Amino acid sequence: MDNKKKPERRWRRLMFVFGGLLLIFLAASSIYEAWVSEKEKKANPPPGKIVEVNDKNIHLHQRGEGDPTVVFTAGSGTASPYADMYKLQEAVSKEHSTIMYERPGYGWSEPSSQERTVHNLTSELKQALEKSGEGGPYVFAAHSMGALEVLHYAQRYPEEVKGIVLIDGVHPRHAAERTIETPMRSYVYKAMRNTGILRLLMQSEYFASMEVDPYEQIPEDIRKKNELMTLQHRWNDTMIAEREKFNENGRTVYEEGDIGDIPLTILTADFPGRENWHETQLDMKDYSSQSEQEIIPHTTHFIHHEEPEVVIEAILKTAE
Repeated sequence: MDNKKKPERRWRRLMFVFGGLLLIFLAASSIYEAWVSEKEKKANPPPGKIVEVNDKNIHLHQRGEGDPTVVFTAGSGTASPYADMYKLQEAVSKEHSTIMYERPGYGWSEPSSQERTVHNLTSELKQALEKSGEGGPYVFAAHSMGALEVLHYAQRYPEEVKGIVLIDGVHPRHAAERTIETPMRSYVYKAMRNTGILRLLMQSEYFASMEVDPYEQIPEDIRKKNELMTLQHRWNDTMIAEREKFNENGRTVYEEGDIGDIPLTILTADFPGRENWHETQLDMKDYSSQSEQEIIPHTTHFIHHEEPEVVIEAILKTAE
């Protein structure tokens, strides 16, 4: 009997030792990652302007001259909106004043502990724009979940909105009705980022070969900034809290109704398999009496990376 228990005891001891070593490794790697992240942050200051909103530093990247001002807002979980919309902003800024807005917790903007309701999101956006030095009315170009933010802005401040371009933007009803939970991968991603595992994976050629790089068309230095922001911010607490308000924010915007006669351009990806997405995209035209929709063939959710010229043309047309 005792002989049978010996291998079991050895196995338990080995597991205990392995578990202890793993905890020590994760603790050490977390400390190292925090040190490296802080060092990188100091070595890479924000490329744009910092304004204070609710005691938090918010990053605005401004380029170009000429009315109306075009404001870009990114989708949920976008580590660097600056890099995400870089190509669009570069083109549009040749004819107009532009602002790339990085909401709290994104890019170089500090995270926020404020509740991530769409009301708070639009209030933060309004305060940031007021401090930008650029007056309205604005043209908004929003990707994905950013649609809720700009539609609600138009509901609250219609006199400040000249027009809206939605880049595969979510319909408020879709957001309100879709059963959604914060994906487990968001928490895993956060844990990998905090412990330095994500940094190791991103440096791996095998990992890089598995990833489709939507930023391959932008300059190398901007791509590096996107990698930096991914290691700094991807799926931080503010992003996760925002994601958890998806249904509630969708209901808020949906219940407040349309945006009247504010021009609305809807660019929809030709991407099959998304539950109830295309049906609600067709209904999006009802949000404005001056709406038009274009379904962009052979595209996924990231139209602005795959067909940037189509998006740029739509923005410039709205800004005329």
